[in-house]
Amino acid sequence: MKTKLLGVFAHPDDDVYTLGATLIAHRDDLETTLAFATSGEAGPITDPKAVAREELGAVREQEQRAAMEALGVARSTDSRFLRLPDYYLPDVPFEDFVRQITDLLLEVRPDVVVTFGPDGMTSHHDHIRVGEATTAAFDRLAPDDAASSLFHVALPRADIDRFYAGLDEAGYGDEGELFNVAGVPDDRIAVRFDARPYLPTKLEAILAHRTQLCEWERIPEPLRWIYLNEEAFVQARPQLDVVEPRTDLFVGIAAPDGGRA
Repeated sequence: MKTKLLGVFAHPDDDVYTLGATLIAHRDDLETTLAFATSGEAGPITDPKAVAREELGAVREQEQRAAMEALGVARSTDSRFLRLPDYYLPDVPFEDFVRQITDLLLEVRPDVVVTFGPDGMTSHHDHIRVGEATTAAFDRLAPDDAASSLFHVALPRADIDRFYAGLDEAGYGDEGELFNVAGVPDDRIAVRFDARPYLPTKLEAILAHRTQLCEWERIPEPLRWIYLNEEAFVQARPQLDVVEPRTDLFVGIAAPDGGRA
């Protein structure tokens, strides 16, 4: 049986940046559901002549499907959109938000759940809120009905320090500001997956989000390794002390047949 993965994110393209290479590497082993709280309708538009503001949400949903095609996982991936208000997730009643994710967990019954941690990876309040709601839903179902493991996507502190050291004065901004990458202490990173063998395909999927190319191009090209070289995760549930990071998200995870992946 295939391992069931549920990713819960704020916007279309969050998944590709954070676990695109993982999806490629395990495309024959996974049954994946990706849930997006919004359709990204408040996001930037790289070419305003190509897409009207009122059309952006629908276009970004199409781009999500194109990205899954680029990764080669379209047939095994179910992308869903809750269509909550983009940029305003903190204004959504928290209990309603948690209930929607709880219902999704009960329907999908995943083996592994992936979402954002308290840092939101880019300090984005929508990222932080969807992570809070997903973690709360996971905890409410534990231990009987929850998935076996909950992971938060992350960028290791050492990588973040190297990234900001590489920026010139005209560059990107400061850590902690909205849209700027934020780090997690290295000793909290439970998984460090080498994404470099899958770089061309992952990049193709990132570029499939054509309306959002300005966000990708905002990162200086020599520093785009921050998203392309590695995918890292904190194991949020069950919590554990990290001695040595695992090299794959699914190492040691309980498989559907009761064994270990």
